[in-house]
Amino acid sequence: MIEQRSFPFGGVPVYNPQSLSKDEALAQFHVRQPAYEHLMALLRQERPPHVLIIGTRGMGKTTLLQRCDTVSKTNSN
Repeated sequence: MIEQRSFPFGGVPVYNPQSLSKDEALAQFHVRQPAYEHLMALLRQERPPHVLIIGTRGMGKTTLLQRCDTVSKTNSN
């Protein structure tokens, strides 16, 4: 269960992927599924290539990387 928390800036929620817990980040990840699967396939290679992730602010670059990080750490345990 995700706990409620207060927001700065007069109670207006500001989306900041770094402030999400691992569970919150995974629960909110929907749109970038094909990009995630492609990136994870690259990372599973014996010698993963360098990858450059570019895009406009707010399109999910950080969230995509958080998802990859969380899943790779979970799978390595």
